[in-house]
Amino acid sequence: MKYLLILIIAFFSLDVLSQDLIIYNDGSEEITKVNKITDDKIFFKKYSNLNGPTYSKYKDEVFMIRYQNGTKDVFNLDVKDKSS
Repeated sequence: MKYLLILIIAFFSLDVLSQDLIIYNDGSEEITKVNKITDDKIFFKKYSNLNGPTYSKYKDEVFMIRYQNGTKDVFNLDVKDKSS
């Protein structure tokens, strides 16, 4: 019985890790599967409906994407010149 419980927990843990997380500039987050990133847009499917439509957001609306493998893409780093 103990092994069955461990197996079930491990199965659901793997499911949680197989998604991408988009973090917007306002701090809100959306669980997705990112399909493509172009010069100005990010194309993704909502994780709750992977067979549904493809959505897009402009990169300037997105702060960061954390991918399923743990890597991150950070956008909109406002580096201000301190000499001005």
